Amino acid sequence: MMAVCGRSFEISSKSIGPYGTKVMKNLNTGEYVEIISGFGGRVEDLVLNSRYTGKARRVLLTHNGNASAIAENKGWKGMILLPFANRIAYGRYTFFNNTYQLPVNENTTDPPRVNALHGFLAGKKM
Repeated sequence: MMAVCGRSFEISSKSIGPYGTKVMKNLNTGEYVEIISGFGGRVEDLVLNSRYTGKARRVLLTHNGNASAIAENKGWKGMILLPFANRIAYGRYTFFNNTYQLPVNENTTDPPRVNALHGFLAGKKM
């Protein structure tokens, strides 16, 4: 399925294993972004033209179309990190004398870590 927006962009759908993606491409420049819409709105690929050479360049580390690597996602590549982008120890914080508990989604032994990590959008359908 492809939609042409005005005469400048096209939006198409494809998949990487079980993950549906949307690709928005600039028809004038060839630049594009690929988003895994069913997995937290993760940006899987971004290709932009170099302002110095004019040649298209991939500007993000990707999973190279590997669905297993997408599921594992070492390094949180391409994730939208909202509403926080780092670790909150034990998922607990205090703000104006009120203590809040966030879901803990990082629990490792080597190194030992128990944290709320990188927000709430990971793995959500967009």
